[in-house]
Amino acid sequence: MSEKLTVECISCVHGYWGENCSKECQGNSCEICDAKTGKCEACFTGLWGENCNNSCGHCYSGKCSITDGRCDKCADGYIGKNCTVKCALTNCSSVSCFSDKMTCGSCNSGYWGEFCDRKCTTSCPTTCNKVTGECERCAHGTYGSYCEHTCNKSCSGNCNRRSGECYGCLPEYWGTFCERYCNESCIGGCDRRSGVCSRCLLGYWGSYCTNVCSQTCMLKTCDKNTGKCGSCAHGTWGETCDETCNLQCFGNCNRDTGVCPSCNAGYWGQFCQYECASGCNGNCDKTLGYCKSCEPGFWGNHCQNQCNCDCDRDTGQCESCKTGYWGISCQYRCHENCKSDCYQTLGECVGCKPGTWGKNCTSLCSVNCLGECDERTGECTSCHNKHWGPTCENNCERNCEVCNQRTGLCETCVTAKWGNHCESKCPNKCEKQCNITNGKCLKCLPGYWGDMCQFQCGHENCDTCNKNSGECVSCLSGKWGENCDLDCPKRCLNGCERNNGTCLLCKAGFWGPSCNIDCRIKNCSICHQNSGLCKTCKLSLWGENCDRICSQRCSTSCNFTTGECHGCKLGYWGHLCENECSNSSCVSCLQHNGYCSICYPGYWGENCERTCISGDCLKCDQEQGYCLKCKSGLWGLSCEKKCTAGCLYCEVFSGTCENGPIVTNGK
Repeated sequence: MSEKLTVECISCVHGYWGENCSKECQGNSCEICDAKTGKCEACFTGLWGENCNNSCGHCYSGKCSITDGRCDKCADGYIGKNCTVKCALTNCSSVSCFSDKMTCGSCNSGYWGEFCDRKCTTSCPTTCNKVTGECERCAHGTYGSYCEHTCNKSCSGNCNRRSGECYGCLPEYWGTFCERYCNESCIGGCDRRSGVCSRCLLGYWGSYCTNVCSQTCMLKTCDKNTGKCGSCAHGTWGETCDETCNLQCFGNCNRDTGVCPSCNAGYWGQFCQYECASGCNGNCDKTLGYCKSCEPGFWGNHCQNQCNCDCDRDTGQCESCKTGYWGISCQYRCHENCKSDCYQTLGECVGCKPGTWGKNCTSLCSVNCLGECDERTGECTSCHNKHWGPTCENNCERNCEVCNQRTGLCETCVTAKWGNHCESKCPNKCEKQCNITNGKCLKCLPGYWGDMCQFQCGHENCDTCNKNSGECVSCLSGKWGENCDLDCPKRCLNGCERNNGTCLLCKAGFWGPSCNIDCRIKNCSICHQNSGLCKTCKLSLWGENCDRICSQRCSTSCNFTTGECHGCKLGYWGHLCENECSNSSCVSCLQHNGYCSICYPGYWGENCERTCISGDCLKCDQEQGYCLKCKSGLWGLSCEKKCTAGCLYCEVFSGTCENGPIVTNGK
């Protein structure tokens, strides 16, 4: 027989107690009870008490003390020992309770503070910070913790919520708060932070457009950042055009360096500051000052050495002699009969004076030569009338006017002679001459015709008739008709048509085929012969009826159709000379555009608006301004040079004395 086994529980599962855990804990609310006594040690969530028959208050975790029902922490909105009291504050949007103390988690719009019992400032557009009362954001145009400040009125748009700094400025303002005004010389406003101008008014420059452009800047315009002139007025240079070009510059100087493009005659150097050497003939190299050519009798780089001829500029050796001299050293005079010069090597004349010939022009041409003779052979180029032969040594026949220089045969006879030797007489009715070969008349006397003018024209008033047929070709002045027996109308000018008597032209004031009708218009000078309409009015009148008066400013007459002046009186221009020349220094101007054509002495330019370069200049070139005439004793393009001692007037370009030395004290 086997033994019985006994089992004893060491611990019970939740909800049981007693021997071998055979008993259930009291009620259904006890989660854990004492294994020996059955006393409840832990209740299910939300219950408490010895028998877990009490409900917990509004605990945060849902559990409370099994002994007295206290919560470790209350759920939101409740306070008290057992979290049974509900929180309640007026302006709270979210209430938080801590133990026995109530506080607001967040406030309704417009309130702040621990209990949301303080109103936000009226300048807050919406809510404010619950703890500090500062506005959460500000209305447009306000700033500050409580939006109590107004943005500067010069702000463009809004300003910073905390500092009031403008995000942008209205045009013409700048600064942190747009409190500063852009300089009045700014165009298009200035930089919002620095005040630097975008652009400057004409004539100003600099970051703030406070600097004035140089007065010598062309059009007073300069670079905004540097003040450098865009271009300079004539005669000035430099960044600000405050430097003056040298007076000896020919044309304007370089705008950046002042270097002259070329110099007035007689000067050299970058700035034309040096005078050419005295022997340079007024012309030297602009860069080095070397003479380009020397006056006759000088040589060397600066024409400082003398020679007795037109010598080589570099070596001093004679390249050519002065006119009238020859030889290696130009030591011999050419023969007096040389036309101008002789060859330097042999002395032979280059050409002979009229009437001479030969190697040295020592022989005389024949007295019968007409003009010159050949310089080498002495043969006459042509002969005086009545002579012929190589040197015109033979006499032509007595009745010859001109005979052939080679053969002696007559080429022209005296009046009324013909034949090889002009021995025959022309027919009586020839008009002066007849053909030298056959004696036929070249032209007949009035009223005759035929080869020998042997026939008389058939009618008394016939002026000329056909030389070959005898037909009347033209009538005597004032006659017409087939037989020239009719008188032309008395008001014909220059006769009438032979066939019908129609006047060739009419005398002034008449018209018609016979010029017997007065011109249709009273003041008409010449009218159309066929219509009587006026062609030309009497002086100072115009128009179809010659009833309009030409402008008093017309120099003479005006156009018959338009009245446009045929030239203006001095000082006026325009179609009707209605405009005055634009400048008082203008003597006369062009009729079609008013540009000055003649300036008063001392002025030049398109409109005579510029004064001559020097006060010593009496007349200057109208296009370029250099002097054409200087005061007595001066010369040069600016009249800056003095004539040689004793010379009253010298040539303006070369300085050559034109009137000779001044004679004083009878010497």
